[in-house]
Amino acid sequence: MLLICTAAVKMRARDEDEKDKKGGYSLASGLRFTYNAPLEFKRNVRQETMYAVISSGGKQYRVSVGQVIQLEKLPEEVGQGVDFKDVLMVSDGDDQHIGRPYLEGATVKGQVVKQDRAKKIKVLKFKRRKHHMKRMGHRQSYTAVKIESIEKKGVE
Repeated sequence: MLLICTAAVKMRARDEDEKDKKGGYSLASGLRFTYNAPLEFKRNVRQETMYAVISSGGKQYRVSVGQVIQLEKLPEEVGQGVDFKDVLMVSDGDDQHIGRPYLEGATVKGQVVKQDRAKKIKVLKFKRRKHHMKRMGHRQSYTAVKIESIEKKGVE
């Protein structure tokens, strides 16, 4: 989307000394504008060529090659490979394949980078007027996986 800024303010500086050093004009409100300068508005468009949606631990994740994601704890050790066969969707540019519920023949391969525990969250149980307050903490275990490849063999 390309907009030209000739718009509502058609003020030109009458004198050349009103002109900014950068080639624009200053308005009384302190705003700057450049006369007839094209402006480009870019939306949050992801420039990834290929991505997949996988299911792991009862949750769905949108992954692309090279991305490191935090999943619910997996039994694999650090450095071992992980194959995700529960692939819900694969997109390669304009070519999209959606499973019902899963795509047969599509796999996402990754490697376990880290087994760790998340930051501690504090839990407080409190009952008013009963002289009861209980404080607890919880650290959820997770597995960090780096996505190595997205394969879609036999997917049409």
